Amino acid sequence: MKIPELLELTKLFVDEYKNPIILTPTQQEIFMSILTKKHSRVGVITPTQYGKSLTTALALILRVITLPEKWIIVGGTEAKAEIIMGYFIDHLFDSKIFLSQLEVEGGKLEQLRRERRRDHLTFKRGGEVLILSAEYRNRKRLGEALIGFGAQNLVIDDSCLCDDDQYAFIKRMVGGRKNTFILELSNPLRRNHFYKTMVEDKKYYKIWIDYKIALQEGRYSEDFIEEMRSLPYFKQLYECKFPEETEIDEKGYLRLLTDEQIEKSIAVFSFDDYSPKILGVDIARGGNYNVFCVRQKDKAKIVYKDRNPDLMSTAGKIIQIMREFEILPKNVFIDDTGIGGGVVARLKEQNFYVNGVLFGESSENEYAKNKRAEMYFRLRNWILQGGKIEYDERLIQQLKIIKYRTDSSGKLQIQPKQELISLGYESPDEVDALALTFAEEEIEEKNYEIFSYSFLETDRR
Repeated sequence: MKIPELLELTKLFVDEYKNPIILTPTQQEIFMSILTKKHSRVGVITPTQYGKSLTTALALILRVITLPEKWIIVGGTEAKAEIIMGYFIDHLFDSKIFLSQLEVEGGKLEQLRRERRRDHLTFKRGGEVLILSAEYRNRKRLGEALIGFGAQNLVIDDSCLCDDDQYAFIKRMVGGRKNTFILELSNPLRRNHFYKTMVEDKKYYKIWIDYKIALQEGRYSEDFIEEMRSLPYFKQLYECKFPEETEIDEKGYLRLLTDEQIEKSIAVFSFDDYSPKILGVDIARGGNYNVFCVRQKDKAKIVYKDRNPDLMSTAGKIIQIMREFEILPKNVFIDDTGIGGGVVARLKEQNFYVNGVLFGESSENEYAKNKRAEMYFRLRNWILQGGKIEYDERLIQQLKIIKYRTDSSGKLQIQPKQELISLGYESPDEVDALALTFAEEEIEEKNYEIFSYSFLETDRR
């Protein structure tokens, strides 16, 4: 069949409104690279949520219902691996032609229709699709898990998020076979093996799409792109550019803020008497500092720090600062990890119902790995939107060493404190205290008619 005739096959697929799916010109290029397998190695970069996983799934359906070939889809995590398979299963139900080729008995077909989940499907002409995950922290276990799995055709989803040794195990699955085909899909988040694939490896046919092309094709609106410009990874997720060599370290971490952004945030100011204030407290461990940071709207400063190991004294200092700056207990956020829990418990015993924050707890934000990442990215956005900090040498230096990356599930993660310490840096106590003031998006407003020292004593909730 000629290319126009092959593209006509996409009309067999329908969207959620039962209208025929119409692929954009660059989606058609991805689709045809799979359907024809003209190039044995294909690398694809598109903006996030562009539709590359859907396009891949549609092309795979047409291949496996007509040809006796096996396809393995590997993702950095189980959830990633399931994305393409999810689209694949959804669109099997678009046509009786597709379902007629599926080797699934009646009852199991109904289960598939209902659950839309399966990790292995086979077809009457010998085609099959299998999904696997590279989500093994122990590299030996990963190698053992993949032994015995192999195929002529391999799709690596979010290839950039696989570490180099994971990638080596994955590519080994096509070894010893003739006429192999490998498709790698990803955003350009790290300068690892995927950078070599897209920039240096001449065997790969490259499909490289940025947000400007996506705008022309109607995949995004101008308003949406402007909204995303201030968020992390815009360069990688929408401009589709790899980080510069100087921007990223050997572990894939990027600076949270540039020197210029930090320097612009330094200012001299006074707090006003009207807007509510927030107190963030990082508790000392092993000779580090207890740090107390107060923030009000667009300004923040370290108001006190000490190395006093006595937790009861620290609790008393928190009460003193609450009174001095008229801060409600509900607007106090204390590092609750380890010994910090003792300070929170002591304050609650005295009916000061402050907030204990665990840096490692799960985040409600789907893009953040944990609470620490959630707080630090609110801090970052606050500075980018004009937030000001009073000069503190340790705070400024710590802001310059905080880095982030995406983990294998695509979530944002801040470089762990222990990694920083192992690299010779001091514990980032000051910047952790500032980050704690971003534990919640909204804070409790105070009632100025009744707020006083006596209010703290008699009605602390």
